[in-house]
Amino acid sequence: MSISGNLRTMPFADLLQWVSQSRKTGTLSVEGDPYNKKIYFRDGLVAAASSENPREFLGYYLVGWGILGENELQELLDMQDQYGTLLGELLVIIGRLQREDLQHVLQVKTEETIYELFLWDEGDFRFLENILPAKKFQPLNLPVEMIIMEGVRRKDEWLRCREVIPDENWIPRVVHAVDVGELGEIELNIPVSYTHLRA
Repeated sequence: MSISGNLRTMPFADLLQWVSQSRKTGTLSVEGDPYNKKIYFRDGLVAAASSENPREFLGYYLVGWGILGENELQELLDMQDQYGTLLGELLVIIGRLQREDLQHVLQVKTEETIYELFLWDEGDFRFLENILPAKKFQPLNLPVEMIIMEGVRRKDEWLRCREVIPDENWIPRVVHAVDVGELGEIELNIPVSYTHLRA
């Protein structure tokens, strides 16, 4: 069964819950402005996600986390086109990432791609039952309930931020340097990088 609609009439969290509770397998396509996204499900669990937003490409994370340089990424993308291998698999094959580290990057990438959809007020969606990408991929099997809880929490925080900063185009500027001595235990423990990944 395929369903379609708009997020104006069916909020994204409700849509995810329907897919999960019905234990659906298939592709949820959401068309927005300016990017479209797809979430792939197997038996109601999130298997993967894709996006047209360059900031949500795997390569963006690999370079941003310091796993690859931009030139290395381009070389690997060329190899990917040449051999028809997924970028993540290529990284494991050449020994740049352990499989568990690749899974971690893919999970973060997938979750972040989905979390952003909680902020969309509208967008046409369509669920295509039993339709998955032709290319084989290793499913993540992420529970939807935890994604919904985190997505709703982030949306609430975003709305509170918009009360203080109403225009998202505002650019913050440094008023003064942070005095590390004034920071509490919580602030000092905030992670600033993903150096635990084994390159």
